[in-house]
This record gives sequence, C-alpha cells and structure tokens, in this order.
Amino acid sequence: MDWSLHSTLRAAQRNLSKEDVAYILCYGQRFHRAGALIIFLRRRDIPAWDRVLDDYARLEGTALVLSRDGRVLVTVWRNPRGLKRIRARRVSVTRRRDGPEWEEAWGR
Repeated sequence: MDWSLHSTLRAAQRNLSKEDVAYILCYGQRFHRAGALIIFLRRRDIPAWDRVLDDYARLEGTALVLSRDGRVLVTVWRNPRGLKRIRARRVSVTRRRDGPEWEEAWGR
C-alpha cells in the first residue's frame, strides 16, 4: 500500500507507526463512503488479549481513509466517537446518463 504525503504527515502527528496502520487494517471495520474506503478500529474490534496492552488499546477510535481501491492511504484521524459520524454520512451519488453502462442498460 502506498502512502500519500498527507497521510505520512498525519500519521506522524498522531504518533502512528506502519505497524499500527497494519494492525488497524487487519482488525478494523470497513466502510465504503464518499468514494473512499474507511477502516475504523472500534474497541470491540481489538482482540481481548490485546486490550490489556496499551500499545493496541491506544489505537481505539483511529480511522484510516484509503482510496476506493484500497491501494493508497489518503489520511488518518482519531476520534473515539467517529463511528457515529461515519455511519451518519450518506452521500447521494448521481449516475451519469451517458457512457457504455447507460447505453447497455437502456439499449441505446
């Protein structure tokens, strides 16, 4: 996975290492919102044997925002109550009425 310059800066500001990001990728819950893949680490996502370790417990409430295909880490943020905001955010998508998909669907 590639990191954008922005995500590198944000990870440094939030004291997140590459190992922390890998842990969140492994255990976090995935959401597709606003053309991005958001991976959010909830308390319940952290295995019981890791909850007692401060190294992993401190990651609770951390979110990774990746490109739609998951190849580029766009940014990282922390907010223990951030899941509520992720779930509430619904973005309406308008479909283009041209292109091969439209023509194939409508026989034009």
